[in-house]
Amino acid sequence: MTEHVKLKVEFCKILALRPDESEGAGQDPQDLRVSPLRERKEDIPLLVKCFLKDFVLKEGEVEKTITNDALAMLIKHDWPGNVRELKNIAERLVIMTAGNIIDENDIPPFVKEDEISEPDTSGAALDSYRSAKAAFERQYIARKLKEYDGNISRTAEAIGLERSNLHRKIKAYGLDVKSDGGEHGAGENA
Repeated sequence: MTEHVKLKVEFCKILALRPDESEGAGQDPQDLRVSPLRERKEDIPLLVKCFLKDFVLKEGEVEKTITNDALAMLIKHDWPGNVRELKNIAERLVIMTAGNIIDENDIPPFVKEDEISEPDTSGAALDSYRSAKAAFERQYIARKLKEYDGNISRTAEAIGLERSNLHRKIKAYGLDVKSDGGEHGAGENA
């Protein structure tokens, strides 16, 4: 079984670097021109699945599957960063998706909207691990506040933070508990 997975990963790497059929015959592999990923969209589903498996094997993460709707969103994107960007998104999906199934809700907003330029909170334009982590944490807290109808005590308990620490993070990230967390006013949530 390990041999089978290793072969799939190696095939994935070869597919990611597949030369343009019109160029490169008989050339040194270092000199081959590779078609942009936006011109090889049919490769995206296999690449994503290979990258997900490869990352899971290397990092010891839980194996995750991706839905067809999520794959369709990835196929629509133009991938200006090419295969490297796709690989980074696949790794991000393994890390950031809480469950074992990656669906369209897990796809980053800039991919859904197919925009090259994006707001700083999207994660792709962030230039450091620290800023990416902060953007994720802000989004995660906002989502959990909404899930628990803005109730800070229940949210803090659900995500494993002290209420006072959650209050600090809400303030630091400029989150409005009323709009991010539901209909309840501050008096009901404290």
